[in-house]
Amino acid sequence: MWGDKERTLRKAQDRGESVPALENKPELFPDLYNVWNAFWSLNRTRLCLFAPQALQVVEITSYLEKVLHIKDIEFFQSCFMHITTLDNTWLTEQGNKDADSSSSN
Repeated sequence: MWGDKERTLRKAQDRGESVPALENKPELFPDLYNVWNAFWSLNRTRLCLFAPQALQVVEITSYLEKVLHIKDIEFFQSCFMHITTLDNTWLTEQGNKDADSSSSN
């Protein structure tokens, strides 16, 4: 779920190190795998000018329609809402990281 970062953490855990991130890793419900994967796929297409920009509505819509082939409008809206919520959370965290690194300099 965390890609390369998870593999690195698992290697540390295999060496006997305590890895709180893995010990406290939240469980992703199976019905949200597609949403989680959609967010991370779309995250790679994100515009970054002076700071990361929100995912574009057209990109999210296109992914849901053309990659996941979602036809049901209620399910589409639910997936869209989940992806934009993940995006807002990610952007907030990135802003917090930038603020923290600016204040420590």
